[in-house]
Amino acid sequence: LHIKRLNDAHPQAPQLSFPLISFVGAVTGFIAGLLGIGGGLVAVPLLQRICRLPLRQCIASTAAMMCVTATVGSIVKCSTLHTLTDASGQSLNLSAVDALRLAAVLAPTAMLGGLFGAKLTHKLPLPIVRTAFILLMFWACIDMLELSSLAVKLFGHARQ
Repeated sequence: LHIKRLNDAHPQAPQLSFPLISFVGAVTGFIAGLLGIGGGLVAVPLLQRICRLPLRQCIASTAAMMCVTATVGSIVKCSTLHTLTDASGQSLNLSAVDALRLAAVLAPTAMLGGLFGAKLTHKLPLPIVRTAFILLMFWACIDMLELSSLAVKLFGHARQ
């Protein structure tokens, strides 16, 4: 089994047509929304394979994309927090103010972590960046498998 890898030094000619980029965006948004995961886990491999972009450019492009999508997503989520209920139908009594307070505490350290990560992306050798991304995807897979087993347990008990 031979897996072809794109090389940042000599990538194939990028394919940056509007339909291809739109397709990547639509698939990324759909999967991220369906699974509740960050879009970068989906967008980076799609941009690399479908649009033939170098890995570092894929990472930078998805980081920029997340600025827009996170802003829209947070506005939508904050505006609907008051409608959330638990499994029994009881209101969770969540407010946009509570979410904004939490974001205000998380944002400064998240920005520092993002700056540090962005610097490392460009300073570390490409195989290390690839390995880090693969490990992150593996962790996401394990997390999803744990959620899947929990769902099986819940639905298994509900049927009985």
